[in-house]
Amino acid sequence: MSFVLSRDDPRKQIENIQRKVDIFHGHPLQIYYQETFHLELEYYWSFDDCRISKIVTKLQPLDDSTSSLVLDDVDLKDSGVNFAYSVTLLHHGCVVHSVVPDLPWSLAKSLRPSYTLYNENHLLVNIPMLFTHMLDISPHHEPCCHIVVPRDPSESGPSLAPLHGWGPHVMVDLNTLDVVTMGVSEKDLTSTFKSDTVIENKLAIMHYVIQHEGNMDLAEELISWLCLNQHDGLGGLQRVMQEYLISSTFAVTRRSLPASAGALMNCLPFTLHLKFADVKAGSASVCVSVCALWRGAAAAVVLAPRQRVAQFAEDAWTRLWLALCALAAPRNRLRPDHVRERLAVTLHCYQPEALSRCSTPLSPTGPPLPARRPSLAAQDSLPFLELDVCTTSKQEHVIAANLRAVSVHLMTESSNNNSGALESGVHALATRWAAAQLDAARALCRAVVRAVGAVPQPHQTKGFPFIDEMDSTHALILFKTLEQYYVATDSIAFPLPQGFSSFFTYLGYRTLPFHAFVQYVHRNVFELQIDVLKAIIASKDDDKKRSVNNKLRLIQIVGEGRGRRALASWPSRAALLLRARDHAAALLSGVSAPTRDHAPHRPVKDTGIAALPAGERLSPLDTFLDLLTAKASLNELDFNLIIEATLASVQQDTAA
Repeated sequence: MSFVLSRDDPRKQIENIQRKVDIFHGHPLQIYYQETFHLELEYYWSFDDCRISKIVTKLQPLDDSTSSLVLDDVDLKDSGVNFAYSVTLLHHGCVVHSVVPDLPWSLAKSLRPSYTLYNENHLLVNIPMLFTHMLDISPHHEPCCHIVVPRDPSESGPSLAPLHGWGPHVMVDLNTLDVVTMGVSEKDLTSTFKSDTVIENKLAIMHYVIQHEGNMDLAEELISWLCLNQHDGLGGLQRVMQEYLISSTFAVTRRSLPASAGALMNCLPFTLHLKFADVKAGSASVCVSVCALWRGAAAAVVLAPRQRVAQFAEDAWTRLWLALCALAAPRNRLRPDHVRERLAVTLHCYQPEALSRCSTPLSPTGPPLPARRPSLAAQDSLPFLELDVCTTSKQEHVIAANLRAVSVHLMTESSNNNSGALESGVHALATRWAAAQLDAARALCRAVVRAVGAVPQPHQTKGFPFIDEMDSTHALILFKTLEQYYVATDSIAFPLPQGFSSFFTYLGYRTLPFHAFVQYVHRNVFELQIDVLKAIIASKDDDKKRSVNNKLRLIQIVGEGRGRRALASWPSRAALLLRARDHAAALLSGVSAPTRDHAPHRPVKDTGIAALPAGERLSPLDTFLDLLTAKASLNELDFNLIIEATLASVQQDTAA
């Protein structure tokens, strides 16, 4: 053992310790192994209250031998060795343990992992011949994401060591003396995402691509690929979509937020995958766990700023002190499922016909996003018109619910942590969060429709005509994909783009059996707004009688106002009879007749008095009109509607 005093700080002392680990087992050949580890122990001598104390501040290896071999079997069988390594995160107050179980002893004893700080937010652990492990150590959120990129199988691997003075991420192979630049390329991430890896690894890749790389184009490409290759089932696709929505919303909000309100970002969700999960890389599995170092004992590790000689100097140690103090009183992050529960209650009071249209004020979202590639910019068009034709929009209702939930949560957490000065940033953060939610939902919808080839060409019309031009198989595939998109957004209370609800409803009417379509309507998945209701009413079907009965059933489901508007635009004999009966019933009951919003039409040929039974000088129509004129004024009576409906009814009875 040797030690040396630091030139920068006379209180600092560094010791180099050489330790040998003996591995002995009762094998008949008496095999004996000895591993040597060189450690650097750094500590400070503290003179306080007439006492001399030694505070250990860093314990790190001097070479790449930072792993440990845990022998589970005294016979050292090929499947009885666990390869483990640990990473201490001081700024999070925890230790991340990684274990690779059941490795052959011949392979495990030759592994020498290398560690590289990659892009300030990740620790790159390279395990030769097995995999590359990316640990997310970002100071902006808790450590819970890790990516395992498998390596190509080989008989031997490099023995890497850090090379100082050659730039970041540079290492040297001790076997060949080749200089290697460590990194994870976009190609490696894409191939890992498209492999048969577990869904947790795909979620971590999506989190890394969006929040740390800011590569939205790659994220949309991965979403589009997953829509066509659902190896993990429908649940896996929905989880990746939800991760895309949460990650992109968090990243855009943090990028556009003023520095004064940055501390409030710790109250908002950054991912839905909050725990480390085991990942299988080829034939090896990586088991990751976290344990806490201490509970609020920051003073045992770092001196407080007031205890230092230079009290007002800001450096890495003062920032570490602030991070450790924040761990003592952690903030609760807003959970999307809680917002969804509150939204489900308010949706019972959501009545589009009764509410007036309003606009939700949103603050600007900061600088615009980087320009997209020209190959993708031409495909940004959605297959529907981004416009809601209704008195009020469900999108605004969802945005208002998110604004209210985020604002209340931020105010609650700020008051609990005595940070009243941050209350001024609550409005800025809440409005930017709501706007980023809408942008993320629109971008995800764009990636989904592009995956199934539902992007309209310049000569095609958007909206309902685009669905009518699609063949049945293509329309069904589009519906199933958009259904997963709807479930992913609805389960975490994200708003949908304008015009999506009507487009999705009409697509379901064209692809699903009518009984299934009605079930979707009763469960509030489909919204029968006036635009889609008119389109369904005006559509032509093969079975005319069944079609009329189905359309009448839909009119009974919707509200009274929308039902009357739909009947007025339906050129059918059944609609004409219903409108006339409703008009006559209103007059006979003394209720003011509804507004005449129908266009005069005659579904059957008008034959005048000849349509009535012959031999009657006083027709039933005249008798009925006399009754109506006795109950109502002539200004309220719609003679044309009554006459057309009576003639249509008589001709229908005659034809029968």
